[in-house]
Amino acid sequence: MRRLPSNAAHRRPAENGAATLIAVLFLLIVVAFAVLVATSMSASDIADTNVQQSGVNALFLAESGLERASGLFVSGVDSCANLATDGLHTLGAGSFTINATYTTDFGGATLPANECRVQSVGTVGNVQRTVQGILQLPASSGMVVGNGGVAYQCGGSTCAATPTGTTQDLKDVSCASAASCLAVGSAGTAIQWNGASWNPAAGVPVNDALTSVICDPANGGNCYAGGSNGGGAGVFLQWNRASSTWTTLTTPPAPIQDLTCLFNSGGVTCFAIGTTGPTSSLIAKYIGSSSSSSWTTVDPLTAQALNGISCLSLASCWAVGNKMGNGSASQMNIVGFTGGAWVPPTRVFSPNHIDTLEDVACIDANDCWAVGFKNANFAYWNGTEWFHPSNAKIQLMGIACLPTAGTCWTVGAGGTVILGTVSGASWTSTAVALSPATTQQFNAVSFPAGSGGSGGSSVLIEWHEVVS
Repeated sequence: MRRLPSNAAHRRPAENGAATLIAVLFLLIVVAFAVLVATSMSASDIADTNVQQSGVNALFLAESGLERASGLFVSGVDSCANLATDGLHTLGAGSFTINATYTTDFGGATLPANECRVQSVGTVGNVQRTVQGILQLPASSGMVVGNGGVAYQCGGSTCAATPTGTTQDLKDVSCASAASCLAVGSAGTAIQWNGASWNPAAGVPVNDALTSVICDPANGGNCYAGGSNGGGAGVFLQWNRASSTWTTLTTPPAPIQDLTCLFNSGGVTCFAIGTTGPTSSLIAKYIGSSSSSSWTTVDPLTAQALNGISCLSLASCWAVGNKMGNGSASQMNIVGFTGGAWVPPTRVFSPNHIDTLEDVACIDANDCWAVGFKNANFAYWNGTEWFHPSNAKIQLMGIACLPTAGTCWTVGAGGTVILGTVSGASWTSTAVALSPATTQQFNAVSFPAGSGGSGGSSVLIEWHEVVS
């Protein structure tokens, strides 16, 4: 047998150890490189995640700007144009700014007066997101009508003209819902609002002058209207919205100046002011059902001229009218019904020298407002007495109050529309912008039952993100 040299026997283990060391070192290098790559990727992922999260937060902040703009727009604090410079507002880890408004939609078409396009920018660190949205005033908008056939749809702090197709004076309007209103006036004029446009409610004799209308929100929008015919007698009509027809009902005892109705499952009960002369009126009561109907005079009211009436229930009514007498001895023609009988004319205190009242609206039995001329712009009933809390020196013709919203709307001469935030005898006025402006006299205002008026929030009808 051949033997290996002794030095070769010693060299083989050394060679094997060196190879193992090299392999270990290579493995350590590979592991270190993998750790380095993994750490780098993790750091990159964390950075990407942070940027992504900042972008999400910035978008939320931009949307918060739209919500703020919506609140300001509907409350009347800001018009559309004034919203363009609101902010910077810090919220959480970032901020938002409303920095632009537009009078057109995203396609370039002009927006109506009750809509506004706003731009809001949300910022978190170096990340910004920009959104634009079109705001629309609440769908429960009301209507104001007046001389020359003017009619405006109102909500928040703006009113937009709605063409009526008539130049006749419109004396009254009643809205059963935002998409169902009826307006009436001289020369047999009657028009209905369907939520988008006015259309003739044909069938009233042209000799009839209609002065008052009220619609039932729970019965398909059916309405009752009153006034006088060409011969000087009273007329009382019912409008059936489903069939678009008028029906002449029992003749009232006198021409109707104003009308209020209470609806129930069995029929309707109405109270009307009848004009029997330039300085005298009567109050008549109508009870109607599917089987019978009749008018009765409940108070002759000699030597008292009344203009407006409002009833919360069969046991709670107020009627208002012209002043009686002069100077400190004058009385305002206010009569009330508390379930037993109509009380005599009531003096409006502080001051006593007051003028004509044209209309009245009640929030509850102990909370009513009346409006009128000159020194009697506002009179207030607190459950015990009528008094005169404020004086705007404006001729006011109509009023409507929304109990759930704590607001009242009043209208009058020279295109006047006033939104009032009310709390007890406190009335805080907000000017209302008309688009376009008018100097025509407004005669009446109506908001649907349960309407927000200036309350609630505007509707975000469309929005998108602006990507630069």
